[in-house]
Amino acid sequence: MLAPVLVAMLPDVLRLLEGAMSGAKSRGKGARGEREIVTLLRSALPDGWTVERFGTGESGHDIRIAPPDGTAQPFALEVKRYRDFEIGEVLRGPSARFVAWWRQTRSQADRVGREPLLVTRGDRRPWWLWAPRQYGDGHVNVELQLPLADGVSEVLIGVPLASALEDLAFDIQGGA
Repeated sequence: MLAPVLVAMLPDVLRLLEGAMSGAKSRGKGARGEREIVTLLRSALPDGWTVERFGTGESGHDIRIAPPDGTAQPFALEVKRYRDFEIGEVLRGPSARFVAWWRQTRSQADRVGREPLLVTRGDRRPWWLWAPRQYGDGHVNVELQLPLADGVSEVLIGVPLASALEDLAFDIQGGA
């Protein structure tokens, strides 16, 4: 009697397990993306600087950067690492997902009075840095007029992170 009930429930149980596993995979990919960005920033900044995953700290942004004296830096850095993200998602729209990422980044930065920086990457694709101002040499960039709320919009500039890393590190250090 119990066997037919278990057999009938098996597809539902398998779907639940599959959903739990894909959520864990997604969180793992996000954490790996954050670690990649931490490694890139550490290599670009001088000794003594702290770059670490921040998680759900003071504002929810992902990466914390601090100079040797421990003072707060002016950026709130959010990392989005998704298998299917591609730059075309921004160029064609931008997509609702990308707009939601930027709104999250902007909201978290505003809460702590810092400049928002969003870093994105898809599988086998380069990292992109998105900010309200230009970083890097400007040879390759994407400029967007992004809707925020209540009819307000914001100019957002995207550049490949590799071309902007030195410039970003310079700004992180206060232009020193």
